Amino acid sequence: MNLRHDGNQTSDKQLSEMKRSDLRQFIFIVSIIFVLGLLGIFGAYLVKHEGHIGDREFWHFLLLEVGIALITACVIAGTVEVFMRNRGERTHEQHKLEIAESVFKALFATAIPNELVGEMYTALFVPKFVREEIEISYRFERLKAKSVLPLDAQKLRVRQQISFQARNVTDTTVSHSSGPREDILIEDPDNPDTPFKEFVMEIVGSDNTSDPRHKIHLHEAAELSAATDKVGSRYQLKQQKLNVGPGQAVRVVLVIEKLCRYADTDTWITSYAANGLRLRVELVGDPPPQLDFLVDQAHRQKLVPVPESQRTNALSYEWRLNAPILRHQGVMLRWRPKRGTAPISAMNGSGCSE
Repeated sequence: MNLRHDGNQTSDKQLSEMKRSDLRQFIFIVSIIFVLGLLGIFGAYLVKHEGHIGDREFWHFLLLEVGIALITACVIAGTVEVFMRNRGERTHEQHKLEIAESVFKALFATAIPNELVGEMYTALFVPKFVREEIEISYRFERLKAKSVLPLDAQKLRVRQQISFQARNVTDTTVSHSSGPREDILIEDPDNPDTPFKEFVMEIVGSDNTSDPRHKIHLHEAAELSAATDKVGSRYQLKQQKLNVGPGQAVRVVLVIEKLCRYADTDTWITSYAANGLRLRVELVGDPPPQLDFLVDQAHRQKLVPVPESQRTNALSYEWRLNAPILRHQGVMLRWRPKRGTAPISAMNGSGCSE
């Protein structure tokens, strides 16, 4: 694989050098013709005003027309060259894509149905971004109850934060768009308009710093509400876009708050391929909810639990997926009350009432 990649790089460099050499030759020839055109116009001026040739007017118009024709030819040649060069580059890129797709299909079509080969190609090669440093954090807090309630009637407030960097893996500037959605099955009287609490999308440099000129930050309740579309129980943030240069990365942070049951589940699926993932859970409040957790993954590799000695505190949990992740793969978090957990009275718990 490395040898083939190095060969492709060498071939691209040779092709680029040939193009530059051709361009230098073209500029040199056009420059000479342009200078000859200027000399012809200048000669026509001299013949008209200072010449001593018998038919002065004939030579004046001849030199003038030849000079103008040469300069016009230079302008036309330059315009055609720019057009043909741009079209040639577009055609070359299209041919590269077609060849890559044909090679990919030729490799796999003998053993896999065409429909699956097409789906594999779309999932692996069409996306222009790869996600890095994915981190999904959950914070569970018990809602304050007005009376003693059985656990199956109590609710939890869940604050979820998703962060990652999406790197442009193409050699051109492309637009990165994000329009996250969330399905809310339990209405929250404190968050009737939108479950989204904050959204950040910004271009980051190699030193992990951001440029305020290339940043989208939604954090005010009014702007988040205005940017949210609701259809039934589904909330979706309107598409947010930033142009990302070749090799650049865009950092995305999304914060969501919602109500869940004491026994419930949550799923997160990536829409781009990614390199690894970290899942974190934290229990807060006085007292914190007593929960057991079960994690699962839509992936061939299993989530690896982080040892207790490496966690933030005794009421936190962490898992890692140390493997590349394809599009539409992700993780599932399930929770339930610990066995023997008693109902909570109105004097305990924290948060908002339901």
